Amino acid sequence: EVYRVTGLIGNSDRSKIKAERLMEGLYEPTAIAIQAGKVYLGEQDTFSRLEDRNGVGRYCKDEPVVLIDGLSQPNVRSDTVGFAPVEREGEIYLAGNLTTSVKIGGARDHNITVNPKTRRGSTFLLGPVTGAETAEEVDINYYAGGYRTPNGFNVGPEGELVVTDNQGVFNPSNEFIRLTQGAFYGHYLLQRKDSNIAAFQPETVDSQVGGSRYQTPATVHLPQGALHRSPTQPIPLQGLQGPLAVYNKQWLVGDITLGRLNRIFVEQVEGVWQGAAFRHSGGHDPEGKTGFTAGPNRIVRGPDGNYYIGHIGHGGLWQFLPRKGEEPKPHWGLQRLSFVPPDEIPAEFNEMVAVRDIPGGLEIEFFRPLTGDEGKKLNPAVRQWTYVPTNGYGGRNFGTEQLVVASAVWTSDRRRLRMEIPGIRDNSPPYLTHGNYSNENVGWVVQLTLNGLGLYQDQAWYTMIHHQGGGSQLDLAVDASAVESNPA
Repeated sequence: EVYRVTGLIGNSDRSKIKAERLMEGLYEPTAIAIQAGKVYLGEQDTFSRLEDRNGVGRYCKDEPVVLIDGLSQPNVRSDTVGFAPVEREGEIYLAGNLTTSVKIGGARDHNITVNPKTRRGSTFLLGPVTGAETAEEVDINYYAGGYRTPNGFNVGPEGELVVTDNQGVFNPSNEFIRLTQGAFYGHYLLQRKDSNIAAFQPETVDSQVGGSRYQTPATVHLPQGALHRSPTQPIPLQGLQGPLAVYNKQWLVGDITLGRLNRIFVEQVEGVWQGAAFRHSGGHDPEGKTGFTAGPNRIVRGPDGNYYIGHIGHGGLWQFLPRKGEEPKPHWGLQRLSFVPPDEIPAEFNEMVAVRDIPGGLEIEFFRPLTGDEGKKLNPAVRQWTYVPTNGYGGRNFGTEQLVVASAVWTSDRRRLRMEIPGIRDNSPPYLTHGNYSNENVGWVVQLTLNGLGLYQDQAWYTMIHHQGGGSQLDLAVDASAVESNPA
């Protein structure tokens, strides 16, 4: 079904918010856009433009204009995620993701070819769209590929395309990816004559085995459990004023199972995009005033500058899981996320705004300056690990190392702390191997914990793809846990 919701803007009275059903009988519409005054839908089987030919203000089953057909799979997980408008050479295209076929339990399934134009596990551009296009006037092209279940897509303020992907086969962690056109991100679709594979998947590589040496690294890893279990739509923060302006150009990413929004900071280091992830939101509230009622799945910025969150859920792991002793949470909801006025931000509030790569270490930016006494209380803990993508489900941390802060220097405004941390590794040799697989093109996660300061959030996870001055070349220590589980 498709609904139009009115009474949201400038109103806090729930009784004035109305939902009107515009259409029903659709096949799981999981992508929607308003472009040129028309509604565009992505269902499991089609891309369509809705037309109200009879002028009744709603849509009948015979009114949609089908633009692309034959997208469906004999699999519950073959969805369309999007849409977001993208401009190319003066024309508008609708971009999004096609998810892949997954068996119950998480294993890969063949993606049966219905329409030969479909490339599942990929980001597509549909168009050009004008509000009056015909099926003969549009086409589907691919921007990047190699995802497992990419339930998150958006376009940033600089036109960058961003995808979030879920942990699983070939994905030992969840991922936030700032796309490079033509890139393949490592999830191999099973290759067979009657099945399609992801866009830009190397056809010469055995799809049963795969291997990370042929992939482009993810931009930011989102460790399973600690940060995400089912990441959803990313959205850029922009237009924030006053002290909140420090968050502009960062991203929020929802998570269904953990019922939270996390925050992503990205930077370009000598031509490579990478960055840090932080926990961000404050938890659950049945009334929906100080926390989420359910798991955030879609989020959009309204004309009032607030963010509107659509929640979703189901049984088992497909829901915002209650903590012990809590009542089960709803499987749905619609909430408005508004920002605290600058004069109402608590004086004691502080957190890490950003973590940046610097030669030989990391730089931390804080929301507020720290006093000398606060700085003396700082007790940082740093460790790093990597991942090894395999054709098995998920994965654990590999090569975990504790690091030591050799020195720490404050900038004159005491808003930034520059820490020298020897031993940081990046996406360069030596590589760690596990069976027939390695961590090549994976990078390392540097986890930073700032104890003693009473910060709102005191942890950050920085994904190190390229370290200025070069990553550590020291030999990798023997992984004791791997020896215990596999003495050979």
